[in-house]
Amino acid sequence: RFDNTIFRLGLATTRTQARQWINHGHFTLNGRRVNIPSVTLNVGDMIGVKEGSKGVIRQAKMANKRSVAKWLTLDEDKLEATLVALPTRQDIDYEVSESAIVELYSK
Repeated sequence: RFDNTIFRLGLATTRTQARQWINHGHFTLNGRRVNIPSVTLNVGDMIGVKEGSKGVIRQAKMANKRSVAKWLTLDEDKLEATLVALPTRQDIDYEVSESAIVELYSK
């Protein structure tokens, strides 16, 4: 999803902030403005920041200090990123109980 990718790039402090910034049209996907946070990304997609938004996004990135996920590349000078691979189960950086998720959604 587009909002999670913005969060994982460290361009937003929270996923909620990433969703709001996408809704406000601060980001581009493959050169086109996108305002839908739930867009599914594909390998090779290019993510950019609109010119007028670069100052705010750059400040958030500097304050964040989170490393970029290994399935993404980020050019911090241009604020452009590329999805180089789809994330795998090993890329999740916190504990997830798949059985609890399946149990919740099977009710």
